[in-house]
Amino acid sequence: MLLLTFTEKATSEIRQKFPCFNRAPADDITISTFHSFCNALVREHAIDNNAEKLLWQEEDITYFFINHFDQLTFIQSRIFRANPYGAITGSFIPFIDRIRDELLAPADIKKLYDPAMLSSVVIKDIFPNLHPDANQEDVLVQLADLVQLFDFFQDKKNELDVVDYGDMILGCWTMLNTHPHILHIVRDKYQHIFIDEYQDNNYALNKIINLIAGDAPSITVVGDEDQCIYSFRGANYYNIKDFEERYRALPSFAAVKLMENYRSSSEILNLANASITRNTNRNEKTLYRPRELPKNGPKTRLVSYRIKRYDHRGAFIDPRPCGK
Repeated sequence: MLLLTFTEKATSEIRQKFPCFNRAPADDITISTFHSFCNALVREHAIDNNAEKLLWQEEDITYFFINHFDQLTFIQSRIFRANPYGAITGSFIPFIDRIRDELLAPADIKKLYDPAMLSSVVIKDIFPNLHPDANQEDVLVQLADLVQLFDFFQDKKNELDVVDYGDMILGCWTMLNTHPHILHIVRDKYQHIFIDEYQDNNYALNKIINLIAGDAPSITVVGDEDQCIYSFRGANYYNIKDFEERYRALPSFAAVKLMENYRSSSEILNLANASITRNTNRNEKTLYRPRELPKNGPKTRLVSYRIKRYDHRGAFIDPRPCGK
């Protein structure tokens, strides 16, 4: 069995819950984050020398760019040059992650910065890590800078004999996609797949799971597109929609909506339900509380106030249930 989630905290919590089922995690159960799982697969099967390279964490990448910023002579964006650290953490690293998360090649990105083809609004929607204050001209300059930066970073990692988690994800997908015998071994080992927080999955990880699951899967995912908190890493509604379309025809397919909520009061849920309905990229559902909490508590008032404040930045909502 393969049990995947998105954060180390979540994997730790899952391991702690196994005693509740009168058993401990065994050798036949792998509990891991997506990134650690891909890293382990690449290193286990070692089809290239990436398995022997030092694995960089995000802080290592940040440190690298800080120390090499003066070598980035190709950077033309005035915004990037005015604030190097902000550019590194807010644009450089997120862009590089997004390239691998979406299984994109630099050649694919170069097609986007032709002003005649796409507006800056469209480009910002695809790559939200571009600086929000940039005008259309600078958005195109930033994108050109980031494509060159990606090539520079990959070359430097090869020189230094290091990899990052993005390389492991891309390497894992390439390995499974081009080496059928390895894919067969992995499928045979992980015949049952369970994924938590599926909404935080991204395109690349979704494709990896599809390869492992195959045409006769035993796979269960738990996800809520309304809670897609890692959208900056490429997570989106597409994965949940793709899962439904891919497996809906199977006799064993079942979609279960979990709408009972025990954490929030009805007032908070009514506000949240009314606010989220304007999002069209979701499966329709209405959260409710089976047993009511005391009304007008301090936490209820605080959360309700924040929902109203954020929502009123967009459009008015009726906080009453069903608009009554």
